Amino acid sequence: MQMGEFWKKAAALAGKNRLIAAAAALGVLLLVWPFGTKTAAKTPAAVSESGFDLAAEEERLSRVLSEIDGAGAVSVMLTLRSDARRVIAYDSRTASGGDGDTQAVIVSTGGGANDVVTVCSVYPEYAGAVVVAEGAGSASVRLELTRAVAAATGLGTDRIVVAKSK
Repeated sequence: MQMGEFWKKAAALAGKNRLIAAAAALGVLLLVWPFGTKTAAKTPAAVSESGFDLAAEEERLSRVLSEIDGAGAVSVMLTLRSDARRVIAYDSRTASGGDGDTQAVIVSTGGGANDVVTVCSVYPEYAGAVVVAEGAGSASVRLELTRAVAAATGLGTDRIVVAKSK
């Protein structure tokens, strides 16, 4: 079916209800209309060459939690069990004397610069979280804050404390 035929049939079916037909057509048009460009998703705690920034993660989580209905101003403190690190590839060569010589595998990155080969990046493991919020006097707000922190950090709810600010 061509688009012109579709609109003719829609208008014929609408009869006296042209306003409803026009609203439905507008709805269909909005559903198929492309909005903006897709962007790549960002990882919550990306490990970069400069390392993991705990303060930036706390600030970002505070901003997100303050958007929860009734939460108000929110402060977050996260504690780490282990920090982020990179696992580096090593080359083991056994010398004729029997002693093993282990060296990091290095690749040229261009322009005379060299870098080690990273096998994998190990993300930080959180130990606990403290959330202080204006709206934490409400049980439903405390529950939503706890659920959000658990989802963002992977912590169990027994490792998250939500308290009301003064």
